[in-house]
Amino acid sequence: MESIWNYFLENPLMTGIFLLAAGVVIYFAVKKLLKYALISLAVFIALTIFSYYRAPDEFPDKFVKNIEEIHERSSNVAEKGKGAVEQGRRFINLLNRVFGEESDDSEKK
Repeated sequence: MESIWNYFLENPLMTGIFLLAAGVVIYFAVKKLLKYALISLAVFIALTIFSYYRAPDEFPDKFVKNIEEIHERSSNVAEKGKGAVEQGRRFINLLNRVFGEESDDSEKK
């Protein structure tokens, strides 16, 4: 790892090229994600408008119910994500113990 850092410190041209390439990759990834987010938003708005015109009397109740369901499911996903992160930390700590290295978490506590 130190040899990589030393290489980039000794070769500023390669560091610049690497940073430029990383910036281009990040730019296109964000651009693609933004594109998908905007398409999803447009579809959501179109379906909401369609639902309203199909049954305007039932729309407010169904809309609130759907928003509550989305909120509930997203909180479930967040809880699962927290569990996955915790499981990953335990796995990393196990690997550190197997290879005899100190974990960062043990130093903080």
